[in-house]
Amino acid sequence: MSEAGRHRDDHRLVRVTIEFLSTVAGYGGRRVAWWLALTMASAVTEGIGLVLLVPLLELTGVTGGGPGSARSSALTPLFELAGMRASLPNVLALFVALVALRGLLLRAEAVAGGRIQIGLTEHLSRRYYAALASASWRYFLRSRQSDFVQTLTSDVRRIGHGTSLLLRVIVESSMLIIYGATACSLSPAMAALAAIGAGLLLVLQRAGISRSELFGSKLSSSDRILYGTVTDHLAGMRLTKSFGAEKRTLDSFRSALAEISGTQLAFQANNATAGMVSSISGAALLALLVWFAFATLQTSPSRVLVLIFIFTRILPRTTNLQRDLHLLAHCLPAFASYSRALQEASGMAEPRSVSAAAEAAPLLLEEELRAEGISFSYDPGTPGAVLDEASFTLPAGSFTVIVGESGAGKSTLADLLMGLLVPDSGRILVDGRPLVAERVASWRAGLGYVPQETFLSHDTIRANLRWASPDATDEEIWESLDRAAAADFVRQLPAGQDSVVGDRGSRLSGGERQRLALARALLRRPRLLILDEATSALDVDSERKILDAVRLLRGRMTVVFITHRVHFLREADQILSIQGGKAITVGAPQVVSQA
Repeated sequence: MSEAGRHRDDHRLVRVTIEFLSTVAGYGGRRVAWWLALTMASAVTEGIGLVLLVPLLELTGVTGGGPGSARSSALTPLFELAGMRASLPNVLALFVALVALRGLLLRAEAVAGGRIQIGLTEHLSRRYYAALASASWRYFLRSRQSDFVQTLTSDVRRIGHGTSLLLRVIVESSMLIIYGATACSLSPAMAALAAIGAGLLLVLQRAGISRSELFGSKLSSSDRILYGTVTDHLAGMRLTKSFGAEKRTLDSFRSALAEISGTQLAFQANNATAGMVSSISGAALLALLVWFAFATLQTSPSRVLVLIFIFTRILPRTTNLQRDLHLLAHCLPAFASYSRALQEASGMAEPRSVSAAAEAAPLLLEEELRAEGISFSYDPGTPGAVLDEASFTLPAGSFTVIVGESGAGKSTLADLLMGLLVPDSGRILVDGRPLVAERVASWRAGLGYVPQETFLSHDTIRANLRWASPDATDEEIWESLDRAAAADFVRQLPAGQDSVVGDRGSRLSGGERQRLALARALLRRPRLLILDEATSALDVDSERKILDAVRLLRGRMTVVFITHRVHFLREADQILSIQGGKAITVGAPQVVSQA
């Protein structure tokens, strides 16, 4: 890699690291301050314990000193202040007390750090999910759902691991500072030499850390491909089996998995190489320091022994620090990916109500819903709008059937009526008032929607229906089931409303799923009910039951039915035909049946 490219990588790594630090600090606040205080306190207690080793060695006579040595005598005023004598038992007792205190501090530090790590991952997950929930429908139409799952699982999990690594880097750095300060108090020259050597070791790791960040970026991209592959294959498993394409899907899965494995192995090799270089360089530096202490500085034996002990503690911590820096660099691309996803989702947020008057006067659809010259294109600025200056009126309480060729814009029109999409031009009025962003939330509260692809979660019938109206009673649920012609088959199930429908309703027939979807929509007591091709995949008997249910709704609410079936055309108060982006209203169903 060129020097310019390396500088760009370093700049990007520094920028993302600063953003990550800012995010952790911004979330943690007092938690981070408390954790830092515990970290420094535990480091200081270890430093004091190391300083005590010199008088301990002198008091025991290991290094030729004794109870009257200068170093042990220097402790005498401190012990006298505490009403004690600077004897070997008292110094040992103080040493044990310091170790015990550090143990308590380390435990508190670990708990506080765990709260920061777990709390941050939970916070990031909630924040991103809230951004998704607030994003516009247009954003979901142009995005891949597996990318959302990847951000909420893989990226957030790696960020949590990165948070743990960041805390460890701070701990290791704090301990190295304390060790360095302790060594400096014993021998400034050796401490300076050790600091220079440690700095050189970290400089040698610069390229390796950049490579770790590059491997992390590749892993994020590979994860995205793998999540997309798995999601697509599972969603299309029925088609896969019917086409006998299991081997092809398995091959593509293996390919995506192999790419991830290769990236991870390359990162492990890079990290192992860095660890080997760090260990060898550290051992050489330690040997140089010991030789320098004896041959040049003429340091006392007690100080040399303590210095050797300190530097043997510094060496593994330096190795751990470089390892954690590599691992942290490997996790940072996940934070960058998460940040981009969050910014994108937040940038596509639906406008929220800023008008108290609009909220105080919700749209009730008591007179009519009218579209005036609405146009819409999924790619504004390109030719070929889906809807082009379409105008029509839906009287309150009417039953309107919308027909048109596939791709004519029927479902798009339904999304516009629900406020999921916003017209590029023109407007939609409810009782003479425009359906604007400030009124969308209150408008949707009065909507019922039954899509062609029924959504049912792997839960009970009661839970699936209450998903639309959480406070609904069992009596209200039975009433909606009756109105949707679904009560009879639910009563015949062994557990009734407590029957589990299976993943996406797999334990029910297509007709049963659609009738439950209709019951769920009716449980909201909607002012406007939209059924989007709700019978296109049903048999004749199931379709007849849906038709009977819809027939009973006439006059109770405004119903819009998107369909190709002739039976529904004959039941309609009016027919709306979408042709060439225009809306052509036909008042008498007989006109269509005769055509």
